[in-house]
Amino acid sequence: CNINFVDLQFGVVNDALLYYIFDNNYYCMNPQMIRKIVKLTSPKCAEKLPKAHYTTILQSKYYPLIDRIHQNFAEYIRNVCLQEPDNVSEESDVVAQMISRLVDEPELCEALIDKENIMISDIEECCRGKADMGKWNVKRIWDYLLKQKKVQLSVHNITSCYKVLGMREELMDYLREEADNIRNLPDVEMLPVELKERM
Repeated sequence: CNINFVDLQFGVVNDALLYYIFDNNYYCMNPQMIRKIVKLTSPKCAEKLPKAHYTTILQSKYYPLIDRIHQNFAEYIRNVCLQEPDNVSEESDVVAQMISRLVDEPELCEALIDKENIMISDIEECCRGKADMGKWNVKRIWDYLLKQKKVQLSVHNITSCYKVLGMREELMDYLREEADNIRNLPDVEMLPVELKERM
C-alpha cells in the first residue's frame, strides 16, 4: 500500500483508524503529522514538542514513530528539527546522540549545533560507538563543538579532544582562549604536559 497522508483532521477520523495509520507508517513525515502523532499518543508530552522536538519524541516512547525517525534520521533532522523555529532546547545528551547518528553528515551536525542551546558535558558521547574515532568527520564535528563553545570545560574533554584531534589548530586556539579557566580547574594537574605548555 502506498498511501501516505500529508495531514489528518482529528475528530473526523476515529482514534482506532489514526493509530492504524500511525502504527503502519501511512503518513508523510512532516511537522504537522508528527505534532498530531505526539498529541494522540502522548498528550502530556505534546506541549514540549516545539522546543525540544526529538527529546520529546523519545520521551513519548511511541516506538513506531521513533523507529520511523531512526530509519530516516537525516531527513527528519533536515526537514523537521531544523525547520521548527522554536526547537532550540533539546537536552544536551540527546543532541550528543543525534550527532552520533549523523556523523556521516557533518553539515547537518553543524547546523544542529548552531541551532541548539546546549553544553555537551562529555564530548566522547558525540560520535560514540563509531569504529574509527579519528575519522575526518569526527574531527570536524569536535572542532566545531569547540569553536562554538558548546562543550563543557573539563580536563576530561580537553584530553579526549587531544587524543582524537591531536595538536590541531582548533584545539590550540581553544586552549589559548580558555587558559585562565583551565588553570582554575580542580584537576588541572591531570592535563597532559604538552597541553599545559600550549596555554
